[in-house]
Amino acid sequence: MRTKFSRLTNGLFNSAADVLLWQIGLMGGSFGKTHTSVGAYRSIAEASDFLREVNHNTLRGAWQYLKRQGLVETFKKDVFCEPIITLKAEKRLKSLIPVYQKRRPWDKRIYIITYDIPETLAKSRNLLREQLKTLGAAGLQQSVWICPYNLETVLDDFVEKNGIEGTIILSDTGTDGGIGSETIENLIIRVYKLRALNDEYREFLNLTSKKDADKTTLAIHYLSILKSDPQLPFKLLPYWWLGDEAYKAYRKFIKKK
Repeated sequence: MRTKFSRLTNGLFNSAADVLLWQIGLMGGSFGKTHTSVGAYRSIAEASDFLREVNHNTLRGAWQYLKRQGLVETFKKDVFCEPIITLKAEKRLKSLIPVYQKRRPWDKRIYIITYDIPETLAKSRNLLREQLKTLGAAGLQQSVWICPYNLETVLDDFVEKNGIEGTIILSDTGTDGGIGSETIENLIIRVYKLRALNDEYREFLNLTSKKDADKTTLAIHYLSILKSDPQLPFKLLPYWWLGDEAYKAYRKFIKKK
């Protein structure tokens, strides 16, 4: 079941602590300068329309949790207390926040993963599906997946670790091949649901044009879309793809903070 914060942040964050931690890192200490350590998080909350919607006691508890876990510190500068995130917090945020891949090398092949894992090994089969999703593959049919990347080494390790030799076959289309009568371009658009994802990027871009748009909400909106984006090689993306334009818009308003 999705938590309240997962719903508020489109699944990007699951707790108020992570939202507050990200907000501190995003805004920088200049938004949180105050005379007391406790007031530091209040300044951060008051500077964000998004966080103003969160219960005060919830945010206070989140701040105390971050302090206990060594994820935030308050740096005293002159008479002010400025909140900063620690190296430990940076590692945590990196595990939560998707990163736009500026380089996406591709060998011009589409790889096909076919598996036949018996019901008695359903746990291994489910683990394989989850790993394929993480690695950028998408389901073509019930036991057939495609991926623009060569997963041979990863799949060999998975087979050996789970003791399921002979259940997975990896093949490819060649550098100028296809799959059935469908073009590679149309196949990629359909299987990866790029039209629906592109509509989400279009909605985000429309929101950025509004002068009164809250930048925190916009940032969460963009990152939640990016989290769902397979970030396919640029040469596989259709001409109408708005992912790159959305990233540029995101970087533009983030730099204004």
